[in-house]
Amino acid sequence: MAYLWAWDDDPDPMIDRPVGLRQPNENTDVFLVQALLVAIYEKNPKRPLQILPMPGTAWGDTEDAYIADFQTFVVRQRKATGIVSPTPPSMHYRTALMKKYTMAHLIHSARILVSLNNEGLQLVPFLIWRFPLLKGPLSVVRNRRGVMPGEKGMVEVVGGGGTESGAHGRLQHDPLP
Repeated sequence: MAYLWAWDDDPDPMIDRPVGLRQPNENTDVFLVQALLVAIYEKNPKRPLQILPMPGTAWGDTEDAYIADFQTFVVRQRKATGIVSPTPPSMHYRTALMKKYTMAHLIHSARILVSLNNEGLQLVPFLIWRFPLLKGPLSVVRNRRGVMPGEKGMVEVVGGGGTESGAHGRLQHDPLP
């Protein structure tokens, strides 16, 4: 389930499980990645496809094309995997960018473009305003110890590490298929 992840003080949207071809593709995670792609590409005249991904639909060829384009030209991965993995909870935001985690780059790019195109509006309020179905998932705020102090939401202990290929660790984790 998508949620807000507090790297330091400023929470950002985050996915819980990998998204992409042959991945778990949990509904809110897919919705969040699609919403970030729309936020990044909607004002871009050089889109990989004429149609933008439609948040709330299943993962398909359109999303694969946009992620491959994003990984190639923004993240600058040598070989685009088409998979968006959650950033390991133990990793700092700048490290995630440096290690070319697609999710960190999606957040970074969307943050910049939303701020420029929407008169300084921050990313999370923009996503909730533009995609109201994200209001519920993005009300859960987590950090390295669980839910942020003073915030409402379910408590889940997160930990471990991961790689961009989709592996990630978590206490009481359901094994991926």
